[in-house]
Formats: sequence, C-alpha cells, structure tokens
Amino acid sequence: MEGLKTELTKNIISIGKYAPNSVCTIVNALMNIICNLWGYNNFTWEKFNETDVVIKYLDLIPNDNTRKNRASAAKIYTNFCNYGFTAEVKNVYINYFNKIAQRIDAIRLGHSDNLTAKDLEIKKDWTDIRNKIKEYEVNKDKNLDSYMKYYIGSLYTCHPPLRPGEWASSIFSDIDDGITNHINIKEGRMKIYQQKSKTHQVREFKLSPKLIKIMIVFRHKIEQSFGPRPIEYVVPSCRYGYTSTNANNLSKQIVSIFNMNCDTLRHIYESTIISIGPDTRIYVAKVMGHTLETQATDYAIYGKFENKPENGDPFDLIENKMHT
Repeated sequence: MEGLKTELTKNIISIGKYAPNSVCTIVNALMNIICNLWGYNNFTWEKFNETDVVIKYLDLIPNDNTRKNRASAAKIYTNFCNYGFTAEVKNVYINYFNKIAQRIDAIRLGHSDNLTAKDLEIKKDWTDIRNKIKEYEVNKDKNLDSYMKYYIGSLYTCHPPLRPGEWASSIFSDIDDGITNHINIKEGRMKIYQQKSKTHQVREFKLSPKLIKIMIVFRHKIEQSFGPRPIEYVVPSCRYGYTSTNANNLSKQIVSIFNMNCDTLRHIYESTIISIGPDTRIYVAKVMGHTLETQATDYAIYGKFENKPENGDPFDLIENKMHT
C-alpha cells in the first residue's frame, strides 16, 4: 500500500503542475478508487483500461463532490502520468469528468431543469449563506465553540472564501518571512505563499475592514482564554487547548456551519459576484487563487468577459454588494 502511494505521489509530482496539498488530494482519491475496485494487492495500471468498470463505480458514489474529485483524479492520472494509456481511454475520463463538473455547477446556480430535492438543498443564494452567520453571531459569546463557528463563518462571508489549507497555514504577523502565509492586521492585508496551484508564486490582497475588526476581537478573546502565544494562528484548534488546525479539520467545520463544503461555497460566491460586472473579476480571481481561464470555465457561469486591465482593486464595489 505504502509503495503504491509513494509511486502515485512521485508520478503526480512529476507533472509539475500541482502544489503539495493538491498532490495529496489526487493521490488519496486514486487510492480510494483502487482500494474499492480491485484492492491494493491485485492492482496493475492496466486496470484503468477497464473504463466501463471504473465509470460504473464512479456513478454509484452518492456524494457529487466525492464523485467529481475521484473522476478528476482518474482523468489526471490517465492523461498525464507515466503509464501509456490510449487516446480513447484518456477521452473517456476527460468526458466523464466534464459531464460531472457541468452538472454540479448547474445545480449550484440553479441552471438545471432536472433538480432533485437534494439538488435544491445544495443550491443556495449568497444572501442565505450570509444570513446563516447572523444566527451564529447571536450566540457567539455562549462558549468558545460557538464563537469559533461565528469566527470561521465570518472568514467565509466577510471575504472571498479561500481554500481551507490557505487559512489553516496562516498566522497573524507583522513580519514577512517570505515563506509563511500571514495577515498583517495593521496594514489590513494578507499574503499567501502556501497554496494549491503553482500558477501563482505569491498572492497579496486587501482584507475586508469588517473582517479585520472581527479578527482584532478574536485575537483578544483567544489571549484571554489561552494567554500569550509564540505563534498566533489565524484559525487555531481550541477545543482541547490552543493548537494549530489543518485543512481537513477546517473543512469539516465549514460543512458543520454552512451545510455545504468549501468548494461549493467558492463556486456560489465567485459565480454570484462575477454577475455584478467584469470590473470585479481580475481582483476576485487573484484573491481566490484562480487564473482568469479557470474562473471563466469553472466558475463564471453567467458569462465570459473580456480581460480588462486592472485599475486598482475594485474592493468598494465588492464590499457593498457582498460583505456589508
């Protein structure tokens, strides 16, 4: 098992396109396919030529996002890695993934004529998502667990929703060491080095003034509970003492707060805000860690816009429409 995982990891890394967190996600998805279909001991790479067997397995996965992630992993491996799959096999996995991705995006935005009851539950309006946090705000001082739900909810509604790994690896710091994701409260800015895609070497952007105020109160509350800390994590784990969290734990908390995962939140947010107008799209793509091409094909379902030169960050427009 470990030998296979090492081989998969090496092959995905060799593509040169994916950051460590993404490599881990792809490898875990492939390991799940292999384990559930053939078992580690009986597996050979030729098994992925049995496209009808793999597709049937993927079709039976009840969770849309899990199905999409595993289909994506199969597409990536059969198209780019060392084993020589035929063009026909590659196209099967490409077409299957594209079909799933298009359906999920249609559901998220209500652009589908065949929505089931579960689909309708998944589809949310950004206003509904923000109102959900108001419920947590009322009870935020009940206990630290309630406050953390309000705080994490605020991170994902007072600012474009970042990937869980980007928040989990961030600290509060006025010092830029050139490698650590951090927030400079005094300047109201965030700088991200550790991220999913290698497209961006570093991202730096303004934070919502409302979110900065929430963070200042949060830091004070944490200091009252745990005293001075040598490292101040932006999103710590506080249930069993003050420690760092990780992307998986934060992802679970996001689901418990919003009843949807971060990937769905990001799709709803970006597709909604792009509908405001093209002036916002360059800034939002930069903040969320997308290229304009990814934004247009996977997120901006309302239409593709011409790339316009950036005239500063259209932050006031975003604040008025999405974060006030």
